[in-house]
Amino acid sequence: MQEAQDRVQDREHLYANEVGFYRTGDQAAVANGSTHFMPMRLVLPSKHVWWDLQGPEPCKQVWIPFRFLIDGMHGKLPSLPLSEDDLADLQLRFQDPAGRAWSIDRTGALSATTWTASTGEEGTQLDRSDLLLYPNEPWMTKAQISAGCGPS
Repeated sequence: MQEAQDRVQDREHLYANEVGFYRTGDQAAVANGSTHFMPMRLVLPSKHVWWDLQGPEPCKQVWIPFRFLIDGMHGKLPSLPLSEDDLADLQLRFQDPAGRAWSIDRTGALSATTWTASTGEEGTQLDRSDLLLYPNEPWMTKAQISAGCGPS
């Protein structure tokens, strides 16, 4: 019985385990190690803001400078106080091809979460702002190959 439950859990986590979220002092790396596109966003729950990512593409990894996130959000919400220190709680949320939503926190812990549309839905936890980051952003054009792409 336990073995069957473990197999189900392994299948549920298949795509989630192919996504990586890493941080350094001044940037974050987002890796899509899957052969499938997955909607992704960087979320700052304490400020109720997020940045929708149009990528990385399957099998790609990008490094996103924190200053880019801050400058972009200041452009959209000039009154929002946001600094690199605020980004300490930055998370990555994504939706796998099976429709399940996941979150990776700053420690690398993976957990199931909910996914809301990025169209300004009212009443959601994250309804303050959504800043769309496009594939032609400087950091996206420097995407690298993601290690160990696809299921092993």
